[in-house]
Order: sequence, then C-alpha cells, then structure tokens
Amino acid sequence: MFFRSKEMRTNFNLSPILKIIISLFLLALLVWFMRDSLGRIFSELKNANKTLFLASFIIFTFILSVLNSLRLNIILRDEKIFISLKNITQLTFIGYFFNNFMPTAVGGDIVKAYYVSKNTPLKGESFVCVFMDRFIGLFSLVLLGVLALLFNGGSVDSGIRVKLAITLILIICAIAVVISKKATSLVTRLFAVFSFRNLGTKLTELYGMVHGYRNKAHLLWKAAGLSLVAQSSFFISIFVLSLALDLDISLRTVFLVMPIVNAVSVLPSMGGLGFREMSMVVLFAPFIGKDNAFSLSLLLLGVLTAASFLGGFIYLVSPQFRFTRKGVKK
Repeated sequence: MFFRSKEMRTNFNLSPILKIIISLFLLALLVWFMRDSLGRIFSELKNANKTLFLASFIIFTFILSVLNSLRLNIILRDEKIFISLKNITQLTFIGYFFNNFMPTAVGGDIVKAYYVSKNTPLKGESFVCVFMDRFIGLFSLVLLGVLALLFNGGSVDSGIRVKLAITLILIICAIAVVISKKATSLVTRLFAVFSFRNLGTKLTELYGMVHGYRNKAHLLWKAAGLSLVAQSSFFISIFVLSLALDLDISLRTVFLVMPIVNAVSVLPSMGGLGFREMSMVVLFAPFIGKDNAFSLSLLLLGVLTAASFLGGFIYLVSPQFRFTRKGVKK
C-alpha cells in the first residue's frame, strides 16, 4: 500500500516537472539558435516604446481578460451556476498565474473548475462549463485564422496555409465528436473500457453533459461571438507590441499567424512557454525576419508575465480562492 501511494504521488509530480523541462529546453534551444543576434534583440527590447507596451498590457488586462470572463459567466449561468463576474475575472488572472508560474499539476482551468464546484452542488457541470469555455475559445481562434486567410488571399505562404488547414480539420473533428450521435456511440463504447475506479462511467457522464450542448445553439453562438471579439482584442494587443518595436507587419498577418501560435501553445508546457516563442519565430519570420519575430515573442512574454504577477497578487490577497491539493483531488 505504501508503494502504491508513493507511486501515485510520483505521477502527480512528474507531469509538472516534464512541463518545466520541455519549456526550458525549447526556450534554451531557441536562444541558442538566436545567439548571434541576442545583442541586437535585447537592444530593440530596451528601446521599445514603453507607452505602446503599456497600451498592449491594458488591452490584454481590461478587455481580453474581462471578455473571456464574461464568456465563462454566460456558460455558467445557462447551467444555473451563479458567480459574480468580478470573481470570475479574478479567477481568470489567477489562472494566468497558475499556468505560467506554479510548478504543479494544478493548471488555471482546474483552479476555475475547483472554485466553481465549491459554490454549487452541480460538480460535474462546473468542470464541463470550464471545458466548453476553453473549447469555444479554441474554435474562435481557428475561425479568425480562416477569415484572415480568406482576406490575405494568395499572398500567404503555402506552408502557413497547410498548417492552418490541419488545425481547422482537427477542430472540426473535435466538434463532430461533440455533436454527432454516431460519434457518441463510439466514444461511449471506448470509455467503457476504462473500469479502474469507475473511470469509464465518470467519463461517459461528463461526455454526456458536453454532448448536451448540441441543443444549445443560441448559447454557443453567443459565447462564440463574444470569444471572437475577445480573441480579436488579443491580436490587436500583439499588433500594438509590433508597433512598439517599430516592425513593418500588418494586422491581417497577426490575425493569420496567431491562431496557429495559440493552437501550438496548448501542447504540454508551462503556459505555452517555449512552444509559443518558437512558433512565433517560425511563422512570423517570413514577414519580419526571425530576429524581429523573436523580439516580438519576448515582448509578448513580458505582457503575459505581468498579467500572471497580477494574478499571483490577487491570489495572495483573496483567501476565498485558496485550495488544498487534497481538495482538488476530490
């Protein structure tokens, strides 16, 4: 029994450690590739327009974060889960902090779901709402990328078109799994294989809740519309950062590239660190050069870090959001 519990603790801690290793390795690899240009890159960052950097941070903090919080609030209210927009916005910033700075398996979405579940008897619905919130956000990212691709026409590199098309196909497949009756039957049979601690039954129940959203078209379109505005504000904040660096890049290009960057950033890492910067260098390089692309990625990292510190401060001064690892496991 002792060995078993020790093994479970090891598995709990291994994933965060791997995320840290992956992020630091990718970031170190990128710095090594850019080593000959680091002096010029740091000089550009030092001379970046501070007012425009602040403007980008304000857009991210007071527009994007509030709109994303409002999206989750709409989804929660549809399930009769009533939490103030103020608390959800605070949770959004705390989520930034946990995603980017806390070396634990407790990510930002888990923090949100845990707090929501504490304030309602609808435990399963709480986690499903947080999942749908993330899913709708990802869908809106891809949709914006497709629209940008249509407006850019033949000026877009074929490699970027292929990457965007693959991302779109994956999202469409995920949507099909959620709404298709045939997919429901297949997924249910697949979950039945997992008998350990009734995992299959629990997964089937959660999937059934998610599948039920196919009958809530009005809610989904409302949340998706709000998400499009929120993601657009995020892309605008990045465009403002490019202006801070005096880069010659169009807003259309930002709308085209960033959906792919954000999709890549969901891969296992510390809040996308490493994957985000590397994908920005690869995808923005054809437009502004790899040095400028790396500078832009570091400036964006600065905005995200500042927002994460704000989330950490909110967590420290807000005891109602505190939780224990034991509580999360439950």
